[in-house]
Amino acid sequence: MSGIDQWGQPYATVSLDEIASGGGAFSFKDGIDQGGTYTIPRSEAGDCEVWEQASPILYLFRRYSLGFGHGKYRGGRGIVLGWVGRGTDSQYLSAASIPLSLPGANGLWGGHCGQAGFFMSALNCGIARTMADGRLPGSVEQLREIVKLQAVPPKSVGVPLLRDDVWVMDIGSAGGYGDPIKRDPGAVLEDIRDGMTTEQGWRIYGVVLAGDGVDAVRTEARRDQIRQERLARAVPPQRTIQRPAPNGGEKLLFTMGGELKVTEIDGRAYIVCADCGHYLCEGDGNYKLGCGRIDGSLNELDESLYGDPREELDDAMVYRNYICPGCGVLLENELARSDEPPLWDVRLNLR
Repeated sequence: MSGIDQWGQPYATVSLDEIASGGGAFSFKDGIDQGGTYTIPRSEAGDCEVWEQASPILYLFRRYSLGFGHGKYRGGRGIVLGWVGRGTDSQYLSAASIPLSLPGANGLWGGHCGQAGFFMSALNCGIARTMADGRLPGSVEQLREIVKLQAVPPKSVGVPLLRDDVWVMDIGSAGGYGDPIKRDPGAVLEDIRDGMTTEQGWRIYGVVLAGDGVDAVRTEARRDQIRQERLARAVPPQRTIQRPAPNGGEKLLFTMGGELKVTEIDGRAYIVCADCGHYLCEGDGNYKLGCGRIDGSLNELDESLYGDPREELDDAMVYRNYICPGCGVLLENELARSDEPPLWDVRLNLR
């Protein structure tokens, strides 16, 4: 942000609102909403009134964003804000962001990616007259009813923000942990009641509502159906192994991530689905090669929150879901170029 401030003096600064990003999901609980960045542990976003004093801007709203990384435990939400310019004839903003289709907030062990931060703008849009008439949009949804917001591409420089311009900044959210259909239906219901996710988003969890609550029977049936839909869509594993016939017993060595375990039979280790016991690979192998794989896209999850890579990138991208070929549980996801081999992200040293 730079230009001439409301007192006629040159200024240049950066808002710290972007500090209020969501925190990643834990292996045992949801991520922290507006939890901030671990690289600046003592930072604060600051009050809206403080930034309005320091810069020639006026907040239309600052509230939680409608996205997070879905999972057994969801990622934390960031914030979204709207500004108009105030008291200046010269102010320009620059966008430090990444493509919506390439979020950096990866999920873990079946949890989905969080959303990338993004910017939108509307120039000479009549917002000054709208406010003079006593109408103050309090959310992105209300703002869209009044002005036509345009996406601001990453690394755009010199976007005006004067009294009849609008600037929207969504800070982004964090990745989830674990298969979303393993989430407590009561927690999904609470998110819905709090208006914390879109309808397209909460359907990922396979929760069926009945009146003011959850229909437990239909929810269980829907989640079983989601597993079957995954199995029907997935391509077969690149490698398969059979469970060896043990001379002795089978020993659990340790659990690995959300739905995997490592067992030992006759001195040899194997990576196994913890949900159904399907053997995926030997202990020194890449378990993803023993998984069913779905090559989809992030905007299948929620097209309002994830960009279409075909519109933003030169390379063809896929969002891969690795599922157990025995039961359909979601084991891991990865965002990759379509011609890349499965990422070998976990290598066990069992010596």
